[in-house]
Amino acid sequence: MATLGPIPMLHQSGEGSLYKITHDEHAANPKKPAAMQRVGASRWNGRIESQVGPVMDDNPLERNTRNVVAFYDLMFNDCRPAEAIERFAGQEYRQHNPHVADGKQAFIDYFERMAAEYPGKRVEFKRSIAEGDLVVLHCHQIWPEGLEYAGIDIFRLDPEGKVVEHWDVLQVIPDESANDNGMY
Repeated sequence: MATLGPIPMLHQSGEGSLYKITHDEHAANPKKPAAMQRVGASRWNGRIESQVGPVMDDNPLERNTRNVVAFYDLMFNDCRPAEAIERFAGQEYRQHNPHVADGKQAFIDYFERMAAEYPGKRVEFKRSIAEGDLVVLHCHQIWPEGLEYAGIDIFRLDPEGKVVEHWDVLQVIPDESANDNGMY
């Protein structure tokens, strides 16, 4: 399993396909984690500058993570879901969120509507986990009028590194907590 700290920094373990994260680099410079540079970011504010297209990489876990982060950033932050689907989705797109219908066009329609209804919404990527053909993003969604959510998005990718399936869960970030650990 690849566990990626505050956005994807992979370190290969001795077993070849198994990866883990270390937080040393992030601790040294928390405002601009080295992990973001690894993704190909040109700016850091909790998101990345979207890639030109799917990343082709010899390491499928890194490639898949980069593609998912770029897909989500382009769709949610840049409000360009049609372009995100064109560049990063596979032949089929299966959706498990009960508010979004299956298929590429349904995805585009839903997120174009969200962009129109909620200008200024954004997502910050806190960490990711990659294993096999799955990438999990732990995200902070910030919506207009002060709504904030902690989210987990799970993406399945095809062998070419294209997104073909999505699951998600969201939790409202409460004003008060029984602990001091925070959501991230």
